[in-house]
Amino acid sequence: MSQVITIQSVNFVGETANVLFKPDNDDITINLGYVTLPFTFDPSLLVPPREIYGFYTILVENGICANILNVPRSTPTPTPTPTPTRTPTPTPSITPTSTATPTPTPSVTPSVTPSHTPTRTPTPTPSVTPTTNPCITPTPTPTSTPTSTPTPTPTKTPTPDLPGIYFGKFTGFTINSTEVVANLSFIYTNDPTNDFITYPLGSAYGYILIPTSIPQPTGFRDSSGGCFGFNIPTNNIGQIIIIDGNGFPITYNVYRTFYSFFGQVDCWMCT
Repeated sequence: MSQVITIQSVNFVGETANVLFKPDNDDITINLGYVTLPFTFDPSLLVPPREIYGFYTILVENGICANILNVPRSTPTPTPTPTPTRTPTPTPSITPTSTATPTPTPSVTPSVTPSHTPTRTPTPTPSVTPTTNPCITPTPTPTSTPTSTPTPTPTKTPTPDLPGIYFGKFTGFTINSTEVVANLSFIYTNDPTNDFITYPLGSAYGYILIPTSIPQPTGFRDSSGGCFGFNIPTNNIGQIIIIDGNGFPITYNVYRTFYSFFGQVDCWMCT
């Protein structure tokens, strides 16, 4: 399949150099001869013909420059397979069965003959009038007022925010906590391995920051479907502390790509 690749620059515009196009997955070197940048070529016209895709290191013969290039693989568009139409199976109708209504049985109420109860006349109770002494002033009885006790409101103890990772691109060779929050994206996860993030377009280093308290990846691959594809050279350059949304300090491992690159890349975090 025809494929055209353009090398824009290798950090010295206007000079001629012997450019070596070297894949990072084997030791094959394609010598393009002396060229002036930018340089466009079709790899299918090389001897032997070949298709070039993935991450490559561009070397200059005199050793002045080293760069990294991500060439997308040309993928054929699949032809959709028509889905057969399924004919529904008719549902048989059910004829309800009539139930006979029972004939109610009349209830018989027994006749009750009332018995005569004699009426008793109560004996009156004589009323007693209390005697008061006019020379004594009665002492009033104090009325007690109940005191209400307030119910204490429980205080909620703050806890650390849910774990997550930062990722994206940054032009600096190192990064601090303020630059992380301002330039990188954040997603919640308690295990980032066996999953991928996408580095956006832009000429910069790729960064991934993962809390030390959750699983760490063992490698990084140019893939969105598993731990395969081209290796993305990445270093653990140290640790950094970032304050989470609830005010707790969280320690992160900082992973950064070896090289600054421009293209958008899916990065699979292997276990």
